[in-house]
Amino acid sequence: MKESGKIEKNIRSFLPYGKPLQTKEAKAERDTGRARSAGAFDRPRRERARAGLRYRDLSKYRRLTGNLLKGIALTAMTVDHTAAVLIKGYVSARARGLSGGQLACLNVLYVWMRHVGRIAFPLFAFLMTEGFFHTRDRRRYGLRLFACALLSEIPYDLACGNALWDWGRQNTVFTLCLGFLTLQGTEWIAKLCCRIKGAPGRRAIAGGGGGGCLPFLLCIALTAATGVLAWLCRLDYGWQGIALIAVFSLFYQYRGAAALAGFCVFSSSPFSLPAFLLLPFYNGERGRYRLRWLYAFYPAHLLALYGLLRLALWAFA
Repeated sequence: MKESGKIEKNIRSFLPYGKPLQTKEAKAERDTGRARSAGAFDRPRRERARAGLRYRDLSKYRRLTGNLLKGIALTAMTVDHTAAVLIKGYVSARARGLSGGQLACLNVLYVWMRHVGRIAFPLFAFLMTEGFFHTRDRRRYGLRLFACALLSEIPYDLACGNALWDWGRQNTVFTLCLGFLTLQGTEWIAKLCCRIKGAPGRRAIAGGGGGGCLPFLLCIALTAATGVLAWLCRLDYGWQGIALIAVFSLFYQYRGAAALAGFCVFSSSPFSLPAFLLLPFYNGERGRYRLRWLYAFYPAHLLALYGLLRLALWAFA
């Protein structure tokens, strides 16, 4: 009975993340260098076989760090904005001087570059959610996001709307900021309900059971309110962006479920599927370096693309 209970306990700790199941004896043998025998590390696998369980270890396939996901998202975003700013802007200004074949080629190139760009936002939303839970100082993290959103608004309006200020649409970083505030608000609700006598706490909010659904409903109401606010303020991706961030937070410890639920929320953009397929292979690590320059890259590359557009229009006038 003790042995079966020990096996079940190890299995429960094994299932959420797919980490290798090892007994304390196997870990001790590994640490002391006495695990040279052929079956030393196979013991947990044999135990799972005796228990009638077959679970494939996928931890060795999780090689994607946060920096690598950021690099993929930045590349997709740059491709997308190159099409949206350079190709669209040049064709709109010089359409009469282009032949039918040139217009057709540019249109095909534009469409496929925009499809590649659909990968970017789900990755940025996922990484923002990871940053929310891992950062040491949430206030500074939120202030950095807000400062980046403010500094990027004029370059965004110049690049995408050819105007110094356009109230009709706001840049994507504002969507991430509002998603950050939504996550902070749901955590405040959880803490408040934990303090109120008789109110269910974090387990009810996470859907884990326990005596009532009021906190969970309050979190849904807050998410819906911020989604409506995103739609009213014409934020990029609107309510879908807020809902995607909320889904990533809800399934924070289960990346496969987060990817599936996130794609269901983002199903109106089917070309974003590769981004969701990458999420289960994230290993939970940031990477070797801190990429603080990413906050400056967003407004800088928009200004650079706008400058290239003006230069191309002047050179080929």
